[in-house]
Amino acid sequence: MAVKSDIEIAQAADVRPIQEIAEKLGIPADALIPYGHDK
Repeated sequence: MAVKSDIEIAQAADVRPIQEIAEKLGIPADALIPYGHDK
């Protein structure tokens, strides 16, 4: 089994909006300081 490169891992990642992740963790939206839609 070959080791995947960083770019292969990044391209295969399921990117979700940070608000969605925060909501699942119980973090209120006003506690976020987003840098774009996914970070």
